[in-house]
Amino acid sequence: MLGDVTMDGKVDINDATALQRFVAEFEAPTERQKELGDVNRDGKVDVQDATMIQRYIAEFTDSF
Repeated sequence: MLGDVTMDGKVDINDATALQRFVAEFEAPTERQKELGDVNRDGKVDVQDATMIQRYIAEFTDSF
């Protein structure tokens, strides 16, 4: 599921946090995590993707 970076079957704050850790280079994402985390589909995983996931969790948007 797009946005499910932790691959636990749901999109939640843990996914946004994981993306932020990847962006800050605290952890390296797998190729699959990069695919799932690129919610704006621009070819890179960055803070914009984390923000989009946070907006989804807060129900400001209902899809990516």
